[in-house]
Amino acid sequence: MSYREVDLIRDRSLRMLRLAKESLADGNYDIAAFMADQSVQLFLK
Repeated sequence: MSYREVDLIRDRSLRMLRLAKESLADGNYDIAAFMADQSVQLFLK
């Protein structure tokens, strides 16, 4: 995997985490949990 691909995946993961935090603040707990899970899985990839 190239550095470019790693950066792309990391950026997507952090964007998903930001969306999870926003969803949590808005009271959308199911979406927040889903986005947090996806963020972690992508980050660990």
